[in-house]
Amino acid sequence: MRFSDTEYDETRYQHAMVERLHTEHSEIVVSRADIAAAFPSVVRCTERPILRTAPAPLFLLSRLVHERGIKVVLTGEGAR
Repeated sequence: MRFSDTEYDETRYQHAMVERLHTEHSEIVVSRADIAAAFPSVVRCTERPILRTAPAPLFLLSRLVHERGIKVVLTGEGAR
């Protein structure tokens, strides 16, 4: 997942890991408008109030994963 907002974009690190690990890589670019559009669906899927928009990009990534028929995904979510 890439962000169109350069403040949050980590594309160079993603590409470095793809090259190092020789993995198959798919990506989507997520904008603030994409997050806003997905947010109602995210709230509906969580079935509870949520306090931030962070689940929306993951929702969009999950959609890509599902469309590609992928069963297992490794992410760096929360890694440091």
